[in-house]
Amino acid sequence: MSKTVSSAVGMVRMGADTKYLPRSLFGQNLEHTRSCIYQGLSAQLIRNRKFAGKPSRDGVASEWLPWGEGMFYEMLWKSIFLKHETTEYGQMPRRNECFTQGVSNYGGTPGGIRQTGLALSGGEKYTLRIAWRNGGDRGTVETLVKLSGNGIVFLQEKVSGITSDWSIAEFHFPCECDADAELSIGLDTCGSVWLGMVSLMSDSNFHGMRPDVIAHLKAIGTSLIRWPGGNFAGEYLWRDGLLPADERKPSQSFMEIETQPYTNGFDYNELGTDDIIALCREIGAEPFFTINPVWFSPEESAAWVEYCNGSADTPLGKLRAERGFPEPFNVRFWSLGNEMGFGHMEGTKNGGQYAALGRRHAEALLNVDKNITICSSGPYPDAEWCRDAAVPLSDAAPLVSLHHYCVVEPLDFTSKEACHKTYHDIIDRTAEYEEWVLKMRQDLPLSVAISLDEWNVWYGWYRNPGAAEGIFTARFYLWLFNAYRKYNIACACYFEAVNEGAIRVDARKSELTANGQVMALMSPHAGGIPCELWNTEKSFATRHENGIYMTVLNDSDTENMDFTLPVSGIPEKMTLWTASNIYPGSRFVSSELQTENSKVTLPPLSLLTIWLKQ
Repeated sequence: MSKTVSSAVGMVRMGADTKYLPRSLFGQNLEHTRSCIYQGLSAQLIRNRKFAGKPSRDGVASEWLPWGEGMFYEMLWKSIFLKHETTEYGQMPRRNECFTQGVSNYGGTPGGIRQTGLALSGGEKYTLRIAWRNGGDRGTVETLVKLSGNGIVFLQEKVSGITSDWSIAEFHFPCECDADAELSIGLDTCGSVWLGMVSLMSDSNFHGMRPDVIAHLKAIGTSLIRWPGGNFAGEYLWRDGLLPADERKPSQSFMEIETQPYTNGFDYNELGTDDIIALCREIGAEPFFTINPVWFSPEESAAWVEYCNGSADTPLGKLRAERGFPEPFNVRFWSLGNEMGFGHMEGTKNGGQYAALGRRHAEALLNVDKNITICSSGPYPDAEWCRDAAVPLSDAAPLVSLHHYCVVEPLDFTSKEACHKTYHDIIDRTAEYEEWVLKMRQDLPLSVAISLDEWNVWYGWYRNPGAAEGIFTARFYLWLFNAYRKYNIACACYFEAVNEGAIRVDARKSELTANGQVMALMSPHAGGIPCELWNTEKSFATRHENGIYMTVLNDSDTENMDFTLPVSGIPEKMTLWTASNIYPGSRFVSSELQTENSKVTLPPLSLLTIWLKQ
């Protein structure tokens, strides 16, 4: 295995050996938590569109409402429309994951189920899809479908001839103005219908994702996408993602960790491997996939690598080619689980057990593709786990995961004095990263690279971030730029961008938060040569083909800061980014500076970006 491992180590240590600032320091987690996917990256408008979970007392799935008189509702476990591809490899479907919504009309007057609050956007074209079948003893059944809002009927259809076989009806319609719409599906005569899924998306979606959110992921310089987690990786079965999105079963959290609290405990399995690869290619990022070593066998983990990286003459490479992707995806980075050894994750609970488990999976992965780089996991920093797992595995997994969240609570914005304290409680925590990396390095050889693949403020995903979190992010990046070579930090991934820190997504619009703005300001350093004599805790400069890029930070919330350019000449472009306060939701406002002087005064809570011609 020595030849294989040598190749992997060379790839990882590019972060420490190369003269260029690695792009891999600008990674993002894309985990199926809270509203990162649901009401975030996903373009899907229907809530609980696959009828997951136990029904209400009326027999109607959560998020749906009954309408009409003389109706009977039930949720059926049998005859499900949704599918599960992985029963021979992993856990069986859980009891509440796959239901069919039954709607029966015994009164002869119109009735059915409905869902309100569907945010349609003016100028978009939409597609509604419904999977259904006849649920009664009649030869065929006739259904009603209506979508309306703000006094406008966008769609109204009566569909005849629904038989006992599953079929998918598709409806297309334009929307000329913003509207909060209501969808109703039912029957106006006696009969029964079973519903397997409902989908409503704008035709502008990209592989089921919102183009505006994708544009923001690109704007913040996303270089790595760590997926499917995080904690969610311990719940994920990758083969389910090969099914059409409409047919993938929902996933219920087994450990009851906070993977999907915004969706009644389920993930609706909207994104699969092909979709994430398409996203990565669209924004110029690399995928960083986390396997499920507890539920997967080593052979099943290797099968995922073969699907992604195998040539078209391998069984799973052929499957990928048949699905429209003849060229390998070339996924380089793979992680052996997430936070193994912590109580909230299933599996082995000591380093020796994990080393044995990880060895079997790592060898299976490398047997498929010797050029991948593998990251081991654990409850780091932990001297015993380093000794018993990270070091023994380092020939096969030369990258080791480190997660750290700075705990900042409670926060108080109720007075000037309280804001000042809250601000420093947040930004001063960035010093903890140096402490944690030093702890890690005490027990880990420098030749083993660190993947700092989860970092953030603790519980930052439960609040609306402001300029304080933005300054925190700026200080983190300035530390990382000066530390990655010293400590051999090969990559870093923020947790996490969409609706949890960097990109705020609402029903019809999205925007960068102060965090996201700072990421966008820092990302142009990627690929540049650090100008080491100019770089400090408050400023960083990198040399590029088209000039020198510099960012300068004034992290004081009360005092101005004078900055003198380290070189003579007139900057090609200088932009000042300033926040007026640190309240939740506060952002930086930009202004272009025109000056022939080498000295600039930065007001409190500000960043300066400079492009200098070479």
